[in-house]
Amino acid sequence: MPVERPAVSVLMLCFNEAVFIRRAVRSVLAQTYSGQIEIVLVDDGSSDGSAGILREELRLAARDTVTLKVITNAAPTGNADAFVAGLEAARGRFYHVLDCDDYWIDPDKLLMQVNLLEARPELAGVAHRTIVRNQIDRTESFHPEQEPAKNILTFEDLAVDGIYFHTSAMLYRNDFYQPQTDSVSVPDIFHEVRGDTIRLYVHATRGPILYVAQSMSVYDDHGGGIWTSLDWPGKQALLRNLYDRMAKRGYLAGMGDARATSYLTQRLTEIAAYTPTTLRPVSLYPAQVSVSPRYRLTNISHIGSLRDMEIQMDTLVQESHYEDALQLLQRLLTAVAYDRNLARTGTHRRIASFEVDWQCARLGEMIGAKYNVLPQAPAGDDEGPVVFVVSGVVDDQEGLWQETRDILALYQGRRPIKIMSTELLPSSPALCDMLREEGIEVMCNNDTLSEAKVAWVMWHLARQGPSQVFVNPARNDVALLAGLRREHASRIHLLTALGTGFALGRLSQVIDGFVARRPYDLAYYAKIAPGREIAHVPSYPRKGRIEPLAPLSTDPLVSVTVCTDPRNIEQIYDYSFDRAIPAVLESGVARHIHVGELSDATINRIRKALALKGLPPEAFEVHPHPDDLATFLRDCGASVFLQVFPVPEHRPMQAALAAGLPTVLHYGYLHPMLALDDMCYPGAPIWGTIGELCAILRGIDDAWLADQRAGIEAHLARFGSAEAVLNDLGEGLMAAVPQDRIPEIAVPETHHELRRLLTELMGRTVFKS
Repeated sequence: MPVERPAVSVLMLCFNEAVFIRRAVRSVLAQTYSGQIEIVLVDDGSSDGSAGILREELRLAARDTVTLKVITNAAPTGNADAFVAGLEAARGRFYHVLDCDDYWIDPDKLLMQVNLLEARPELAGVAHRTIVRNQIDRTESFHPEQEPAKNILTFEDLAVDGIYFHTSAMLYRNDFYQPQTDSVSVPDIFHEVRGDTIRLYVHATRGPILYVAQSMSVYDDHGGGIWTSLDWPGKQALLRNLYDRMAKRGYLAGMGDARATSYLTQRLTEIAAYTPTTLRPVSLYPAQVSVSPRYRLTNISHIGSLRDMEIQMDTLVQESHYEDALQLLQRLLTAVAYDRNLARTGTHRRIASFEVDWQCARLGEMIGAKYNVLPQAPAGDDEGPVVFVVSGVVDDQEGLWQETRDILALYQGRRPIKIMSTELLPSSPALCDMLREEGIEVMCNNDTLSEAKVAWVMWHLARQGPSQVFVNPARNDVALLAGLRREHASRIHLLTALGTGFALGRLSQVIDGFVARRPYDLAYYAKIAPGREIAHVPSYPRKGRIEPLAPLSTDPLVSVTVCTDPRNIEQIYDYSFDRAIPAVLESGVARHIHVGELSDATINRIRKALALKGLPPEAFEVHPHPDDLATFLRDCGASVFLQVFPVPEHRPMQAALAAGLPTVLHYGYLHPMLALDDMCYPGAPIWGTIGELCAILRGIDDAWLADQRAGIEAHLARFGSAEAVLNDLGEGLMAAVPQDRIPEIAVPETHHELRRLLTELMGRTVFKS
């Protein structure tokens, strides 16, 4: 006679988890699911009374629908054997492994997952998003790090794309237990490989896994897990054992050796070491959501974590308050990206957020459905125009329009061009009129509601039938990003200015690829968004080279600096501008010219330092920024251009190259992307300290100037104008750069680092509701 089965078996594997087990079991008891739940506790040699704590919690809860089985091992047997023991004791139609240091945060979690498995018998399991709380640096992130492209995933999808769901997120169908014979058949590989990855893969070979894009559990990453407690060799050994055992047991047979090997190689490169730290208890729910964790609606003035943001967004979406949701995101990003008090965190780093990009795409789909403007695939046309979707046609401080104009110039006269502006940055009428005179159609949206802007972008972009879409949003233009859909065109590429700080859209699944302006960008995008298309369009002087070039001479030797943003001068590095200029004038330079705004205090300090050193104060000149910088640099009598600020102001450097000036570059010690050498001609000298700069200047003679001018000439022949870049790229314009041509450049950002930076900013962000 078949044994009557509970609905769900919750397997809790425990070894000295007294600190955390109470929180874990309470999250099970908080579930609204009314079916029978069987908790199977495998006490793997604990000596801290963990099992007693769990029993006491069940006694106090007194839930008739929750039963307990306890398996006690006298000594630790290890994760694999403990899991097998729990699985052999489980009788539920479905089973869930809940490590005692993890917990569930959605009371409807089991109800949702069970209903899905009962309604879809072909499914082997149901997964969801997990919040990862790093107890080392107190940051939060989501797992999986990148949202899967589809929600029904096969074994090959999981293995080849490296998709992984955390233990606390997975409910599996338990077809190992046979109620007719009251017997259990556990796969041999469960004895051989420990951890949650093997469970996911084994079940995925039995049926697809359904992914639900909702956060319903928390993983406390305290460095003591199977993965996080291992060093580099240990992680390699664990992965290789997984691969070898799967291959031996035939699980990889359908993939083929080449794809299976590629999967293992990719996983090995993604390993990141963690350092164990002291365990700390964390409350069941964050204090700010303790009353109603999923339905909290307030006047929002502060968002301190990714979880807090998700709760606010879910609340507004459930009430169909899409305008409020867009305004919430925009206010948050305005504070993160532009608040002067937060600027230091992001000044020298690039920050992106998959979570914010995903929320934009989610809102866009809902708004598109509401207004019935969702594009139908395929909306693009291979013969259609090239469309630029921007936040405004205005020469802004971030350089967004400069980057747009660079790419636009490459298509002028070759393809019809249209520009769509959300007008978050009010467009310049003069620029719009100039573009229209050049035959470019400019469409501007002046709606005051962000929701209307989203619908406008979605509808009008589909009507253009574009062959190619270039997107260049301001850092807080959530309406622009929400209005984009993959169906708008076969190719949608993101343009981004070369600055630092927060950028929108870099991790959006709507974006097909990126336009990289420098070799560093190739390495950067290949790391943070692997698998996306990256096109390389080198930076070039917009007005082309200046003819004729002025002759260079060391009699006298004149140096020049340019700074478009005076804040870059006033910041404190390991030297200051008022120290650098006197040192330059002591190194054989007869006169130094600075172009750009300087405070009176900075000018007075420089002239005072010159007087103390016995140098004439008139040797230092300050000029306002001219309309044509390249022509000014050619005609001012300068012999060499100095980059003396470790910030990426590449436009002054391009103007200097167009004027034929040899360039001395700072190596950018604050961050590798701040070094401009990969955008300059080969052989340009690089300095890191004042002493190195002075040594370079002392070594300048006429032969050095001639060699540098030859390098500049060769560089300008390839990248001196839009025409030169087109001739150099030929048919390769906007072609994806092959993987083997991605340069080996150190990129410090990882998904974890991006979230750490964003979390640090969010924790300090306050904005008006």
